[in-house]
Amino acid sequence: MPRTCSSHRRPADALVRTPEAALSAVILATESGRTACVCVGTVDAERRPGVLVTVEGAGTPEVPAVVAFVLEGARELTASLFVASSGPDATVPDEELFAVLEGQCREAGVGLLEWFVPVGRFWMAVGERRGRRSQW
Repeated sequence: MPRTCSSHRRPADALVRTPEAALSAVILATESGRTACVCVGTVDAERRPGVLVTVEGAGTPEVPAVVAFVLEGARELTASLFVASSGPDATVPDEELFAVLEGQCREAGVGLLEWFVPVGRFWMAVGERRGRRSQW
């Protein structure tokens, strides 16, 4: 019996229960924030990793479109998600864009865990920075 290829699907090492765990995946996917891209990660109700989609060349304004794409394909497996916009021109989303993403997640019945953006050598958790109650 032929074995399936697992080179594209490594088993998850751990559950994604903290912002630090999510940020670890984001840092790997974005080359520590150097790649201009949008990254969306999903987890199920037990916080097992689902998918991590990275769209190179996308910026902060495209986050809702990337989230819509991810939810179209992985909604049934997704309880919550986290997003990141990265790259040298990454911008912190304004209140309106953040509210659009929150509404999009609420409408889909999915929790928004956090939105990460690199600022200098550090990563900002946008929701936390704005005083939003933690979803972790």
